[in-house]
Amino acid sequence: MKKKYAVVGISGRSRAFTGRINGTYKETCEIVALLDSNHKRMEEFNRENNSTHPCYGADEFARMVKETKPDAVIISTTDATHHIYIVAALENNIDVITEKPMTTDEEKVKMILDAAAKSKARVIVTHNYRYNPVNTKIKEMLLDGDIGRPLHVDFNYYLDTFHGASYFKRWNRYEKESGSLLVTKACHHFDLVNWYLAQKPTEVFAYGALNYYGPAGDYNPEKKDGRRCSGCQKKCMYFKRHATAEGSGSYDEHLINFNNPGKNELFGSVDGYYADRCIFDADIDTWDTFVLAVKYDGGAMMSYSLNASVPYEGYRLAINGTKGRIETEAFHGGAARLPFPDPGLQNIRYIPLFDGMQIINVINKGGGHGGADPLLAKDIFNGPDKDDKTGRFANHIDGAMAVLIGAAARKSIKTGKPIRINDFL
Repeated sequence: MKKKYAVVGISGRSRAFTGRINGTYKETCEIVALLDSNHKRMEEFNRENNSTHPCYGADEFARMVKETKPDAVIISTTDATHHIYIVAALENNIDVITEKPMTTDEEKVKMILDAAAKSKARVIVTHNYRYNPVNTKIKEMLLDGDIGRPLHVDFNYYLDTFHGASYFKRWNRYEKESGSLLVTKACHHFDLVNWYLAQKPTEVFAYGALNYYGPAGDYNPEKKDGRRCSGCQKKCMYFKRHATAEGSGSYDEHLINFNNPGKNELFGSVDGYYADRCIFDADIDTWDTFVLAVKYDGGAMMSYSLNASVPYEGYRLAINGTKGRIETEAFHGGAARLPFPDPGLQNIRYIPLFDGMQIINVINKGGGHGGADPLLAKDIFNGPDKDDKTGRFANHIDGAMAVLIGAAARKSIKTGKPIRINDFL
């Protein structure tokens, strides 16, 4: 008998799951229901997939459960609404697969943790960075003690003028919807470090600013609200730089509506939401630049930064331990988005404390997010690999810890004080 899935939120992110259910895993899995606040999204999904899945409005979760009896729900709505459906599913003892971030603030985290404690169902949070082959190899090196006891992580992330700007065109630019980039984006990175260290974060101090976007942005052609990219392409350097990028660069699932103007208009005609709003609007209320210092209960520390308007996309990460150091760097976007020749496959530099540096190359079999997505999907739809010693499968506790670092950083930026994670729980 096939496992039955309800898809809650027919977004670009949901396609990472629905495409595989309808493809690789169609013999064991099936979609039995769609739920979304926008009926056109569901109708278009059925049209594209030549399907007739029953469709439900955003407030019809209970009816959907009663009529279709899903075994699991896939949640890929806007971040601030994840908790509504996670809690409702857990109360019905239905397994949850939720996009990251699991939710957006400490109050919603508490609601999910309380519901999970009372439920027979499980929560899977799709922190796919753990499944990137390079990241998995680093975790294996840490478990093997290659650098001794990890002491400090230095993580610097760079969003380019294509991807970074996209967050400020969409709902993510509002703190109430996304929890800010500290949650909607950086939770990816916080979870990765939490997993590497196998320690819990205890205290966060942060600074943040809005430097590139909003009306004061240096490249704002005119201080005027309510514009859309589709109406002023030739005036904006951000648009001009990447106007043809989607034709030759890597596909970005977050920009599916913007890269397809027809769908952007179709869906926006229902609810007024368009994914190409102006990055210089005055109502943007979140930061595009921030730095954090994080303490962990095992004695380790992390220094983290993110800039959301950089000439190239990627990151640099280093882990210092009592017996050595691990380094890696990655560049994303390919030739269309990199202002220099693509360095190629990512590798790891391992530097023992008293020996020469070793370069470690990692086999990557391809797939989204550096080869992570197909590996995560295999664990979701077939069950986790019993031989995996790294513990890549993220649950609600992991999801909570990643969100709480971002929530604590938000509070620290606003108060100018260090924030203790335990004060939230």
